[in-house]
Amino acid sequence: MHIILDTNILRSDFSLRSGQFESLIDYSKKTGSIIVLPQLVLEELASLYKRSIIECYANATNAIKNLNSLLEKPVAELKYNLSCEALSEEYIKYVEHKLNAYCLSKPEYKDSYLKQLVHKSINRIKPFSDKGDGFRDGIIWLTIVDYITLNGFDDEYTFISNNTRDFSDFNGNRLHVDLLSDIVSSRTKFNYYKNLNAFLESHASDIDFISNDWICKNLDWELINLQALKMVEAIHYVYYEAYYKKTISDNNEKFNYEVLKASICRKLDAFYVNKSSTETFTIHSRLSGICEINFISDDKKIHIRTLTFGLEYQFTIIERIIISYQETFYPEETGFADVF
Repeated sequence: MHIILDTNILRSDFSLRSGQFESLIDYSKKTGSIIVLPQLVLEELASLYKRSIIECYANATNAIKNLNSLLEKPVAELKYNLSCEALSEEYIKYVEHKLNAYCLSKPEYKDSYLKQLVHKSINRIKPFSDKGDGFRDGIIWLTIVDYITLNGFDDEYTFISNNTRDFSDFNGNRLHVDLLSDIVSSRTKFNYYKNLNAFLESHASDIDFISNDWICKNLDWELINLQALKMVEAIHYVYYEAYYKKTISDNNEKFNYEVLKASICRKLDAFYVNKSSTETFTIHSRLSGICEINFISDDKKIHIRTLTFGLEYQFTIIERIIISYQETFYPEETGFADVF
């Protein structure tokens, strides 16, 4: 999913430390969702932050002056030399870092939008108002349309903005029909939410229970280790031969080998969740482990080697129970790959 945020969502909590933003970031990590901040949103956010600093500093200065008028011994006045421009730039870097939990996209607007904006304005087409206002919203919307065109119509997109007057229908819960007509493909699933809470209730609440700890606690590690052993044993002979020649002997002598054990580290290197229905989820994950291999040379010498390996797993969860395991193993992602 691509989650597109309007400025009004971000300015509601400049620090992005509220529970709602933490849940959004957690959702992005779990589902591999891309958070999208259009260029105009970032520019507007920087300007709003800078103005807020100036306003807060002025309020603090006045508050100290008023306080001093009541005190026999005045307190020191504020004498900080604030560089609002530098602070604003640092703030935008903070926002980008904070929201880049999985992936962050910052699509730019184009100079070529002017003709479309004029057409929508004089014809009162949303997001323009009945008075023809809406230049800023028009730029954001055309940036979104371009972004969808670039990334593909088969993906799912969500736009979160509390500007229901210009972006939504009369109920404030769906995207306005004028805007839907700009998304040319009927294959595109486009969601609109007027605030973070509405989005989280619809999408994130169902997967709150899924975490690295929950998955690890509910996996059948005995089954996974058995599958891992079979996969390592099934690695093609050419990998074992190349490893033997490079690390043990290159005399073209005969050798045998035996996989002694393979075990997975009981944690997930990474995972993301796909939601099929209210109670059904698919987890795509990466696991890593170690295996011990006994190489027996022609002269009966034993050489035990320990190698790391990685694999991908797909787990299906129904009603909070993991019911199926499907693994994918890549020999080239093991220690054998070092010999090629």
